[in-house]
Amino acid sequence: MSQNLLESCRNCYKVTLPECPETIVLVAGLFANRSYYCRFTDKMGNRYTIASGTEAQGKLLITDLSLIQPLLTAAGGPLLLELFATDTTCAPTTLRFCTTDYTCVLLEFVATSGSVNSTQLVQCCE
Repeated sequence: MSQNLLESCRNCYKVTLPECPETIVLVAGLFANRSYYCRFTDKMGNRYTIASGTEAQGKLLITDLSLIQPLLTAAGGPLLLELFATDTTCAPTTLRFCTTDYTCVLLEFVATSGSVNSTQLVQCCE
């Protein structure tokens, strides 16, 4: 599945991060202290679900990336990230970056030289 197929019919917020993060922190207008299911879809259409949750400020902390760690590289291609309120919810949760609503985040990773902060922050309007 190419990047264009990952993006087709979707309004995704696009983010480029240094490869191999240990944690992804998502600041996207989410409710505080709530559980979410993070569904990652790779370029081949394979889906991986990781349970996660927000902290008091509404930041979503995706800390257990071991299931998808090999995909978090430049060679892994783009990853589509969608959040769901439950593991049986069909419609993804709305994410707000700045003043725009999205249903997904398209993550791309780039090779870096030297040390990189292990926590990557996906945010807009800094």
